[in-house]
Amino acid sequence: MIFTKTLSVVIPVINEAETIGKVIKGVPKSGLKKLGYDCEVVVVNTKSTDGTPEIARKLGARVINEDRRGYGRAYMTGFKAAKGQYIVMMDGDYTYRTEDIPRLIKEMDRTKADMVLGSRFRGKMEKGAMPFANLIGNIFLTGLVDLLYLRFLTDTHSGIRLFKKSTYNSLGMKCTGMDFASELLLRSMKNGLKIAEIPVNYRKRIAGKKKLKVIRDGLGHFKLIITFKFGMA
Repeated sequence: MIFTKTLSVVIPVINEAETIGKVIKGVPKSGLKKLGYDCEVVVVNTKSTDGTPEIARKLGARVINEDRRGYGRAYMTGFKAAKGQYIVMMDGDYTYRTEDIPRLIKEMDRTKADMVLGSRFRGKMEKGAMPFANLIGNIFLTGLVDLLYLRFLTDTHSGIRLFKKSTYNSLGMKCTGMDFASELLLRSMKNGLKIAEIPVNYRKRIAGKKKLKVIRDGLGHFKLIITFKFGMA
């Protein structure tokens, strides 16, 4: 089969040995082939000490080491190394479903969107998947984005997204921490790009520590939303 498009699934990890195998095995390569996509999995490893990179390599993923800490930094490194014309970003903790990747692609094709987000609030969340403080923070920040930027999104901090690599390269991303996700969306909107959403299911994290610091990271996202809106970024 001759593939006309290539897709890179980019996954940042820090000690995800209990879940990374499930994530990689779940990437629906056969389903993507039917849509005309060749697929690679790029795992960006940040100083894991539990064998995560070895598991990923054994399962056929391309592993890139990034010794500098930071959620955004890991994604920047992974996106730069990605060979695909299209990129899916997602976590390595098995909270998001890799089975939703073809649905992201179909939505992009249907709507001609520049970026497609997976909305946890439009799908199903397992009980306990999102702690109450995170739930309130996500609802508040999503509402703030919708109000200030005149959008109708339901999950602006979703961790599963699809976009073209060329789109990402045009944005001039700077944030290296957890606010990377907000910056990616805000720069896309500021540049007039079309954003679409699909419902996705969200699982409870089964292992490891959450990297998100609710108050610190929530304030960081809030500051970024405001500064972008009023031309201070």
